[in-house]
Amino acid sequence: MLKVTIIMPIFNGESVIKKTFEGLQAQNTCRIEKIIIIDDGSTDNWLKVYETSLSKKKWPIEIIVHLQQRG
Repeated sequence: MLKVTIIMPIFNGESVIKKTFEGLQAQNTCRIEKIIIIDDGSTDNWLKVYETSLSKKKWPIEIIVHLQQRG
């Protein structure tokens, strides 16, 4: 099975972060080795949603937070 690292840019993704992870869990075409989330200066609570309900997922996850938008 193909091994992949997912790089997920996010900006104000509070409303979609759960659905995104549900989609990743449902896929069966590859083996996810790691997920890298890059926050580009979000002002919503996506990180809180992640910490309270998604942080115990089965993959290693690295989060990079930019305090200001970098585009």
